[in-house]
Amino acid sequence: MEKYAEWVEIGGGMLGGIAGLGAGAFLGMIFAPPNEFGDLIGVVLGMVLGYALGVGIGMGLAAWRLRRHSRPWLAPLGSLVGLGLVLLLSEPLHLNAATGLLLGSIALVAPAAAFFSLRFERRPA
Repeated sequence: MEKYAEWVEIGGGMLGGIAGLGAGAFLGMIFAPPNEFGDLIGVVLGMVLGYALGVGIGMGLAAWRLRRHSRPWLAPLGSLVGLGLVLLLSEPLHLNAATGLLLGSIALVAPAAAFFSLRFERRPA
C-alpha cells in the first residue's frame, strides 16, 4: 500500500471533490437569494468552493488514514490557497474570458496545491 500512497491520496481528493461539488451545489441552491440569477450564482459559487474544500478534505483524510503526514489539515488550506490564486490571477491572465478555461484551471490548480501542501514539512533547525 505504501507503494501507491500518492495515488490513494489523489483518489481521495477526487472523491472528496465530487462530494464537495454536490454538497456545494445543494447548499448554494438553498441559501441563494430567490431572484432572477441569484440561484444560478449561488449554485456555481457553491460548486467552486465545495470542490476546492472537498479536494483538500479528501486528500487530507486519505493522508491521515495512511498515516503518512503529520499535518493533514494543510491539504484543505492548500486547496483554498490554490483556488484563491486562480481567482486573483484570472483577470491578468484572461482566464475569465472563457468559463471552461477558468474552471479547468481551478480543477487542476486546487488539487495540485493540496497535494504539494501535504508534502510541505518543516525542517528542524
